[in-house]
Amino acid sequence: MEARIFRDQHTETYHYDRPMFAIPPEHWTRIVDALQPAYQDLFLAKWAGLGLLWITANDGRTMHLELYETSEELGAFSVDRVYYRGGKVEQLRQVLYEAQAASSPVDPEKK
Repeated sequence: MEARIFRDQHTETYHYDRPMFAIPPEHWTRIVDALQPAYQDLFLAKWAGLGLLWITANDGRTMHLELYETSEELGAFSVDRVYYRGGKVEQLRQVLYEAQAASSPVDPEKK
Protein backbone atom coordinates (compact mmCIF):
# COMPACT_ATOMS: atom_id res chain seq x y z
CA MET A 1 0.00 0.00 0.00
CA GLU A 2 1.33 3.41 -0.99
CA ALA A 3 -0.02 6.92 -0.58
CA ARG A 4 0.47 10.57 -1.31
CA ILE A 5 -1.07 13.17 1.02
CA PHE A 6 -1.75 16.60 -0.45
CA ARG A 7 -2.50 18.47 2.78
CA ASP A 8 0.48 19.47 4.92
CA GLN A 9 -0.12 18.38 8.50
CA HIS A 10 1.54 21.43 10.05
CA THR A 11 0.65 24.31 7.74
CA GLU A 12 -2.72 22.92 6.54
CA THR A 13 -1.83 24.04 3.01
CA TYR A 14 -2.22 21.84 -0.06
CA HIS A 15 0.70 20.70 -2.23
CA TYR A 16 -0.22 18.34 -5.05
CA ASP A 17 3.38 17.42 -5.86
CA ARG A 18 4.22 15.90 -2.46
CA PRO A 19 6.21 12.64 -2.54
CA MET A 20 4.65 9.20 -2.32
CA PHE A 21 5.38 6.94 0.62
CA ALA A 22 5.07 3.22 1.31
CA ILE A 23 2.62 2.52 4.11
CA PRO A 24 3.95 -0.01 6.63
CA PRO A 25 1.75 -3.14 6.83
CA GLU A 26 0.85 -2.49 10.47
CA HIS A 27 -1.08 0.63 9.29
CA TRP A 28 -3.10 -0.99 6.48
CA THR A 29 -6.07 -2.11 8.56
CA ARG A 30 -6.40 1.26 10.28
CA ILE A 31 -6.48 3.07 6.93
CA VAL A 32 -9.10 0.74 5.44
CA ASP A 33 -11.14 0.99 8.65
CA ALA A 34 -11.00 4.81 8.43
CA LEU A 35 -12.93 4.59 5.13
CA GLN A 36 -15.77 2.55 6.66
CA PRO A 37 -18.70 2.24 6.60
CA ALA A 38 -18.97 3.36 2.98
CA TYR A 39 -21.77 3.68 0.46
CA GLN A 40 -21.90 4.84 -3.14
CA ASP A 41 -22.67 8.54 -3.47
CA LEU A 42 -24.70 9.46 -6.55
CA PHE A 43 -24.99 13.14 -5.57
CA LEU A 44 -21.48 14.50 -5.93
CA ALA A 45 -20.27 17.71 -4.38
CA LYS A 46 -17.07 19.73 -4.75
CA TRP A 47 -14.52 18.11 -2.48
CA ALA A 48 -10.89 19.03 -1.84
CA GLY A 49 -8.33 16.37 -2.67
CA LEU A 50 -6.83 14.86 0.48
CA GLY A 51 -4.56 12.39 -1.27
CA LEU A 52 -4.12 9.23 -3.28
CA LEU A 53 -3.92 5.63 -2.16
CA TRP A 54 -2.67 2.61 -4.12
CA ILE A 55 -3.55 -0.85 -2.86
CA THR A 56 -1.92 -3.87 -4.48
CA ALA A 57 -3.81 -7.14 -4.08
CA ASN A 58 -2.13 -10.50 -3.56
CA ASP A 59 -2.72 -11.34 -7.23
CA GLY A 60 -0.85 -8.19 -8.33
CA ARG A 61 -3.87 -6.06 -9.29
CA THR A 62 -3.62 -2.44 -8.16
CA MET A 63 -6.58 -0.38 -6.97
CA HIS A 64 -6.25 3.40 -7.10
CA LEU A 65 -8.30 5.44 -4.62
CA GLU A 66 -8.66 9.19 -4.63
CA LEU A 67 -9.28 10.53 -1.11
CA TYR A 68 -11.26 13.70 -0.48
CA GLU A 69 -11.91 16.15 2.31
CA THR A 70 -15.45 17.34 2.68
CA SER A 71 -17.02 20.19 4.61
CA GLU A 72 -18.71 17.57 6.80
CA GLU A 73 -17.51 14.98 9.28
CA LEU A 74 -18.19 12.21 6.74
CA GLY A 75 -15.33 11.52 4.34
CA ALA A 76 -15.34 10.66 0.64
CA PHE A 77 -13.26 8.68 -1.83
CA SER A 78 -13.46 7.31 -5.34
CA VAL A 79 -12.33 4.14 -7.08
CA ASP A 80 -12.34 4.14 -10.89
CA ARG A 81 -14.55 7.24 -10.94
CA VAL A 82 -17.17 5.63 -8.71
CA TYR A 83 -17.66 7.91 -5.71
CA TYR A 84 -18.29 6.84 -2.13
CA ARG A 85 -19.01 8.50 1.18
CA GLY A 86 -17.50 6.81 4.17
CA GLY A 87 -15.45 7.08 7.30
CA LYS A 88 -14.59 10.32 9.02
CA VAL A 89 -12.32 12.93 7.43
CA GLU A 90 -10.40 13.70 10.63
CA GLN A 91 -9.82 10.03 11.45
CA LEU A 92 -8.57 9.30 7.92
CA ARG A 93 -6.25 12.30 8.00
CA GLN A 94 -4.82 11.19 11.34
CA VAL A 95 -4.14 7.57 10.33
CA LEU A 96 -2.54 8.74 7.07
CA TYR A 97 -0.26 11.18 8.89
CA GLU A 98 0.73 8.44 11.36
CA ALA A 99 1.44 6.02 8.51
CA GLN A 100 3.50 8.68 6.75
CA ALA A 101 5.59 9.28 9.88
CA ALA A 102 6.37 5.54 10.04
CA SER A 103 6.94 5.16 6.28
CA SER A 104 9.67 5.07 3.71
CA PRO A 105 9.69 7.08 0.45
CA VAL A 106 8.73 5.47 -2.85
CA ASP A 107 10.81 5.76 -6.01
CA PRO A 108 9.14 8.59 -8.02
CA GLU A 109 9.69 6.64 -11.26
CA LYS A 110 7.40 3.92 -9.94
CA LYS A 111 4.15 5.95 -10.22
